[in-house]
Parts: sequence; C-alpha cells; structure tokens
Amino acid sequence: MSFTADAVALGATIETSVEVSYRAIAGGTDRETLRALLQPKSGRSFTSKPVSVNVWHWYPLTAFDSYYATEGVADYDGNQFEMSGRTYISSWSTYGMARSWESRYTLGRNCTEMRGTFGVTDRSADGSSATVQVLAEGVEPIYISPELTPGVVDTEHTLLSSPYRISILGTNTSPDKVLAYPAAGDLQFLCHGLG
Repeated sequence: MSFTADAVALGATIETSVEVSYRAIAGGTDRETLRALLQPKSGRSFTSKPVSVNVWHWYPLTAFDSYYATEGVADYDGNQFEMSGRTYISSWSTYGMARSWESRYTLGRNCTEMRGTFGVTDRSADGSSATVQVLAEGVEPIYISPELTPGVVDTEHTLLSSPYRISILGTNTSPDKVLAYPAAGDLQFLCHGLG
C-alpha cells in the first residue's frame, strides 16, 4: 500500500517496517477493501489509499447445483463412498447398472483451478475398469483419466480457463455385466465471487 505525498511532504519517515498477514475466507462478494494506517511516534497519522482485493477460496463440487444429471449420479452434501480404502464425503460418485453417467454444473467463469482424486468406488467388481472426464463447456477436456481400476486412484490439480460450465462424465469400460462405479473424491474448485 502507498501513502499520499502529504506524509512525505510533512517529514514523515518510517524507521521500521512491519509485515502484516491478513487472512480472509471467501464469502459474500469475495472482495475486500483494505487500508493501512501510519502512526508515527509524534505528529499526524496518515491513512493509505484503499486497495481492493479478490479473495479466493477452494469450494467443493457440492457448492454448485447440477442443472443436469443422469440417473445414478450422487453429488450431494453428505454423499459418502469408499475409494481405494479411503472414505470420501460430499463428492461425486455413481451407482446402478448404467454404463455411463453425466452431470453438469455452472461455475460462472469464477474458477481458475480444479483438484480432486479420481478412481472407482470400492463397490466396483474385481476386474472392473472405468474412466472419468471433466469437460469445459461440454467439449473442451479439462481432465481425462487413465483407466481406473479398484485400488488405483489418480490425483489431479489443474488450471482452468475460467469455464462457464463443466460436465463430469463417468464411463464403465469393463466387459459386459462387470460393474464399475467411477468417482471423484474431494473434487474442489478455486473460485471467487460466488456469494
């Protein structure tokens, strides 16, 4: 932050500097306005010009309502499943007899990163396999998993080009009648301005 020329003109000097950490959690408009106050040992105090900053926060997928989902997608708060022996809560998973699943979400061009762990749930059959894809605007690949099998996960952290919408697609790539349930654990997006 900078101080006005008045402070220098009146002979204000800074003998020491102090670094201040300001930690804010995103919410509301995810925008903070900050000012610094210079209080010399003697003389007049000076206030900096206001500085406005965006506050970024990791939001779970469950912070976004799906506007489209096929039957067999579980993406709600409290959804719980196991993947590679670990329990995930409030993430994205699949169930049922389908061979493919899809859900779609509006991020509103407010998100620039994505992270999560991809695999198949521990309810998947031995010898099963699946893939998970995350697409921007329904067509642009953000993430395409390798073949996922029981006990194998792929953890990903990737940059986004501020997509308006994303789609998550899970596909059972196993032989017929072998059940696999693709999933994404701890799927989160780095965003601002969601309030």
